[in-house]
Amino acid sequence: MRASLSGLRGFSRALFRPRDARVRRLERDLREGRIAKDDYYNALTHEIIKRVVARDSVCVDVGCHCGTILRVMKRHAPRGHFFAFEPIPQLHAGLVRQFADANTRIYDLALTDGRGQSSFSHVVSNPGYSGLRQRLYDRPNERIVPLRVQTDRLDAVLQRAGSPSVDFITQTLSLRVSLLSDFLLGGPPLSEVQFCEHYRLGSEYYFVAHPE
Repeated sequence: MRASLSGLRGFSRALFRPRDARVRRLERDLREGRIAKDDYYNALTHEIIKRVVARDSVCVDVGCHCGTILRVMKRHAPRGHFFAFEPIPQLHAGLVRQFADANTRIYDLALTDGRGQSSFSHVVSNPGYSGLRQRLYDRPNERIVPLRVQTDRLDAVLQRAGSPSVDFITQTLSLRVSLLSDFLLGGPPLSEVQFCEHYRLGSEYYFVAHPE
C-alpha cells in the first residue's frame, strides 16, 4: 500500500490544485488496458509526491524495487533524507549502485512487525507485485520465486538510524484511507467496509493514508 504519514509538513487538502485531467486520463488508460495497474499506481503516487513533499522532507520507500518512486522523491526533496527498503537481492544491489549516498540509506529488509526472517514471494515477471504474501494478480501466469528474507520493524530501523520523524512514507498507518485517484480528485475516504471489500476482492492494491 502506498501512503503518507500524518506528520507530513504541508500535507493539507488546501494545497491540492485541480489537476483532474491527468488523473482522469490515467483512470481511462487503466480501464482501456493501455497501462498496467502497477504503472497506474506509480503515476498517481508521483502526482501525490509532487504536491506534498517538501524540499527537505524525510522520505521512506517501502518495497523500493527499481527505485521508480525513490527517484521521484529525491527529485522533489533535493535537501531531503531517504530510507529505502528492498529485500530482493538483485534489486537491492541495483538500488545501492544507483542511489546510495550521504542522504540515502538502502536496506535489504522486508518490513513487518518483528525482526527475523520470513518467506517472501518474488514475482519475477512483475516485481512490483512481490511481497510477504501472495495476492490476486491482474495478469495471468505471473512467475513467482519463493525467497527467505530478513525482516524488521520500520520504527526500530529509524530509531537505530537516529531519525526522529518521517514526512512521507509509501506504507499505510492509522489514518484516513482513500483510493489514490479519489484522493487526488478530492473524493471521500473509504469506509472500513469499503476498504475490506477492496482487499477481499483484490480490486485495488495501493491506497493513500492521510489526515482528515
